[in-house]
Amino acid sequence: MNKKTLPIVLFLFSLIVMGGCLAVILLNQCTSPDGLLVDIKCYDFLDQKIEPIFWGFLPLLAISLILLFLRREVFMAWAKFAVPAFPIMVAILLYTYNNGPTPDGFGLAGLISDEMLATAFLPALFFIISLVIIIVKSHKLRKFPLS
Repeated sequence: MNKKTLPIVLFLFSLIVMGGCLAVILLNQCTSPDGLLVDIKCYDFLDQKIEPIFWGFLPLLAISLILLFLRREVFMAWAKFAVPAFPIMVAILLYTYNNGPTPDGFGLAGLISDEMLATAFLPALFFIISLVIIIVKSHKLRKFPLS
């Protein structure tokens, strides 16, 4: 197996999921041509299922693109974090999008909803932690090359 196979597969999978989400969002028939909401169940499906998957896979797409150009050891170090963290992040996103609204909101003194807070912080946190892992591991490999 080629050393770049896993990052390529991860990148292509992320690209396919993101493309599928975009296709569903752009080609939906939830609204009429004048912009009025036609089908509330269609809108709920987009809002509760497609949107959290889209935002969850966005950092994975960017990180997998970065990992295409790095050594396998960096990918394996990142994978130790991503294998448990990514499904947990997507599960929390799906939960908060499907959760009933809290009367007072959650963060920022009740100014934003749970799903907005989760969407703003979780993918960004996953991306930042991934970048830190990749940078630290790459720096260690440059300092002590494995030959």
